[in-house]
Amino acid sequence: MSEFEQRKERLKKIRNKFLRFHKVLLDWDRANYEREFGALSSGKFLEMLLSDERFAWLRTISTLIVRIDEAFDLDDGLSDEMLNGFYEESRNFFDDSDEYLEFKSRLSGAMDKLPEAKAIRDEIQVLLK
Repeated sequence: MSEFEQRKERLKKIRNKFLRFHKVLLDWDRANYEREFGALSSGKFLEMLLSDERFAWLRTISTLIVRIDEAFDLDDGLSDEMLNGFYEESRNFFDDSDEYLEFKSRLSGAMDKLPEAKAIRDEIQVLLK
């Protein structure tokens, strides 16, 4: 398998880890919301997830996941430039850059309370090296 193919396979693993990461963070934030404001129906929660500012920080991950999925489905295939871009964008979720500041701020509050999320984050970071 070529280096490019190996990097594509690793990106698929990163994408899957981001999906698990998103689920853990989503469940945590929903539970926090429901403790404060009461239970939400699935429909209302989906509506809020898609449009409410409280959940905007989670949309950054779901947007990345969708973009990776779409790139793998392109007729022309995933280019090396796109692959590099996804790796860099993924790193930006956890580095000291000014990218995704709201996400990073909310994430820092979750990490002490969510050992599973911390473990997944660490797994993603290993794959990004």
